[in-house]
Amino acid sequence: MGLGFVGVGALPLKSGSGTCMSGRTRRSPMMMAQGGGDANKPFGMFGQMGKIMDAYKKAQEFTKETKIMQEELAATELEGTARDGLVKVVMTGNQVPLSVEVSEELLGEGSEAVSEACTEAFKEAHRISVAHMQTNLSNLTASFGLPANIGEGPGAPPGGPQ
Repeated sequence: MGLGFVGVGALPLKSGSGTCMSGRTRRSPMMMAQGGGDANKPFGMFGQMGKIMDAYKKAQEFTKETKIMQEELAATELEGTARDGLVKVVMTGNQVPLSVEVSEELLGEGSEAVSEACTEAFKEAHRISVAHMQTNLSNLTASFGLPANIGEGPGAPPGGPQ
């Protein structure tokens, strides 16, 4: 068995064994660059580069899909009603009010009744719009393997927005 040396200050190697005379496994620069060997070695980080690039591409795709979803929500019209349809509020999927319709019949009941019915219809339209948006966001995040409750942070009410 012959002895060989690799690099300056290297330990002698057993010929063809891939291990140092001390019994430690020899790590080639390629192995280290691919993340092999000791994680504290300077080249170990290069093995993670592919994972970082994949995550970056996934983030770009998520951003693109989120923008498409926002455009679709802006173009979606959702309706909330009150008093058996005497008031109708139309709102976009991203909670922008578009129109309010009040029936002549309700107008005859006075301003307080109209105000209460409009408030009720707005709340209903908003609830429907938020639920629609949350469903779309949950579907989007699930398609990227992210948690469905990503929008439920510390400031969010339990069970999502009301």
